[in-house]
Amino acid sequence: MSHRVRGTSEPGSRGRGRGLFGALPTMPAAGSLVQLPAGSRAVVQRLCGGRELASRLAGMGLTVGSRLEVLQNRRRGPMLVRVRETRIALGRGEAAKILVEEAPS
Repeated sequence: MSHRVRGTSEPGSRGRGRGLFGALPTMPAAGSLVQLPAGSRAVVQRLCGGRELASRLAGMGLTVGSRLEVLQNRRRGPMLVRVRETRIALGRGEAAKILVEEAPS
């Protein structure tokens, strides 16, 4: 005798039985700032560093929800981005901790 957990779907059920709360909305995939080429525009989704890094970036105008443009990304060395009409140089370690969603140009 097999027991079935309530709210789960069986293989091949094509989406029926999505659980007690229905289907969850899908979030757009956020990638690291270092992955974007020059000329890309993006919106900051999350800052993965600690409180100190978030405070430092906020002081430069880079906060969650801010729009930015990648001015230079040579895949090594610092990146150059424009945030709120200000050009900011970010080290690759800092840029890797900034999750962004690409915005339409």
